[in-house]
Amino acid sequence: MFQEFHEIYGTVRRETFTVHLSVVRFVCVRRPYGRSVPSYERLFAAVQAVMLKSAGKPHWGKTHNLTFSQLSTLYDSDASNMQLRRFIHVRNELDPQRMFTNDYLRRVLGD
Repeated sequence: MFQEFHEIYGTVRRETFTVHLSVVRFVCVRRPYGRSVPSYERLFAAVQAVMLKSAGKPHWGKTHNLTFSQLSTLYDSDASNMQLRRFIHVRNELDPQRMFTNDYLRRVLGD
């Protein structure tokens, strides 16, 4: 999908056209054909490595292994960094006691 920049909180879009690639895993309660479903972590790690080498940036709300510090470095010269920081500012105002947080958000948004 190709998109132009916009000012939605947490966006990964730059001030130019952007290509979005999604890697999706199938979740199944039962094992298909009685076989184990391979772990998605290795696939996601491999895709992430290729994307980072290609100046790709993950969406902070999607599955990735980066921390807030790493995301901030990736977004440092990007308008997306301002959007992420605005989102964190709003989060700090609306949820100062972190009632609506979890381990993933602590890693990705800090705290």
